[in-house]
Amino acid sequence: MALNNYKDGRVLQINVGRARLAHDLTHVKAAELEADLLVVAEPNKKLTEGCGWVQDKSKDVAVFFRNRDVGVRKIIRESGYIVVELNSEIAIVACYISPNIPVIEYRKKVKNKVNAAIKQRNYLIVGDISAKSSQWGSPINDERGDLWDDWMAQLNIICINNGKPTFLRGASRSHIDVTLAIITPYNLSEEQRLEAASLLFPTKKKEKFQKESDADIPLFTTEEILAAAKEIKQGKAPGPDGLPPEIVKTLITTQPDLIKTVFNELLCRQKFPKELKIANLVLLLKPGKPPDSPASYRPVCLLNCLGKYYEILIKKRLEKFLDSKTALSKQQYGFRRGRSAVDAAKWVHDAAKASKKRWVVLIMLDIQNAFNSANWELIIQELNKIETPVY
Repeated sequence: MALNNYKDGRVLQINVGRARLAHDLTHVKAAELEADLLVVAEPNKKLTEGCGWVQDKSKDVAVFFRNRDVGVRKIIRESGYIVVELNSEIAIVACYISPNIPVIEYRKKVKNKVNAAIKQRNYLIVGDISAKSSQWGSPINDERGDLWDDWMAQLNIICINNGKPTFLRGASRSHIDVTLAIITPYNLSEEQRLEAASLLFPTKKKEKFQKESDADIPLFTTEEILAAAKEIKQGKAPGPDGLPPEIVKTLITTQPDLIKTVFNELLCRQKFPKELKIANLVLLLKPGKPPDSPASYRPVCLLNCLGKYYEILIKKRLEKFLDSKTALSKQQYGFRRGRSAVDAAKWVHDAAKASKKRWVVLIMLDIQNAFNSANWELIIQELNKIETPVY
């Protein structure tokens, strides 16, 4: 459940799980909180038929105007969401997305809701979106949360949540009820932006990789070109060139020989064009953090999709080489295909169980800004030791 204030009033958003009693109690809570607009995800279908309720076409979300003085200019009903355009030029997009649909279908639904919102100058997106992101307080990010992060970064959308769970039941808690807005409550000066960027991306001395002899560089094959295209994630926000991943993937799959020629030329010259390294940097305020502190922001870098595709091509070869050399530690579970935190937890559990000691102590470290602070000199030294190809 979430209560949100906007220019002309207050919006109470809640998921009642189709329950009649929960639906009735929502009216009581709305009156207690003096909410002007009530948004209910998974409403009781019978109770929202008529009686002042507005349902979406699939009856997954419903809106009720408790304050009849709220000036409504237009209401748009679609499947899974309702757009309420107010006379004050603010639009409220009330939505619900099921947690049980495949990710590919989820992407389409998110795109529909975002597109409906950005047609308005100022808007709030409120609802149960079944996604996990640190932006609204979830301890972890999932693929759906990453999808929202990208759209929010591209469109300068902010999260209004205060970081507290919106669902509580016994020991269970979650942060699936989310409020997003384009009405920006804070502005950073150019000096503050530069300070935040310097803190998040510390400047380092450029390290040069050792030069290889004039050995032939194996060119990318058509199979590699098409296999890498399958790893391009759809629904992501584009980089500075404005090309969305759907267009880039279509180009690669329909013109693989052309793409192969371009990237083989770059491979032979051992070049990664600067244009493909440029990103739009968006600073997202962490929940509950002071907006005037540079350390309160999480960076999102929107890179050009062709640059990310080139990285995939190189990464797949590098992974194959490292596997052939057994270069990675057996205890490394992050960024490894077929491994996860679950495997790491199992290893710790098995080690503790096998120990003959009475007590087992587990020390866990969380390194601030770990990825951007990595020592590239040491990484390159290790790659040189195992004779990693220059390309």
